[in-house]
Amino acid sequence: MDCMELIETPIFTQRILKILSNDEYKRMQWMLIVNRRNGRYFPGGCGIIRLPLEMQYSGQDGGLLNICYYLGRNLKLYLLIPFMKSDNIDITEAQLKMLRDFMKEDVL
Repeated sequence: MDCMELIETPIFTQRILKILSNDEYKRMQWMLIVNRRNGRYFPGGCGIIRLPLEMQYSGQDGGLLNICYYLGRNLKLYLLIPFMKSDNIDITEAQLKMLRDFMKEDVL
């Protein structure tokens, strides 16, 4: 059996630790692995996906929106930026370009 590897950017780790407890964080990791193919690709994002997760965190119902890059052939899921769904964040074209450039130069 192959294992999925989750790779976090420093900004992902910094932000997610402010949102989730350790137990919630472990649950989120499992949910990302199970649901990794349910993401919606950004047009022109070169594989960058928006991966929403419905979950309860810090005693509240809600969800997380994770910006990720799934490299299926290597079984790697790069966790780029997490948001709470209530933040209602849209990634701009300039931000998407920065993420694409990061993935091309530093990862791929």
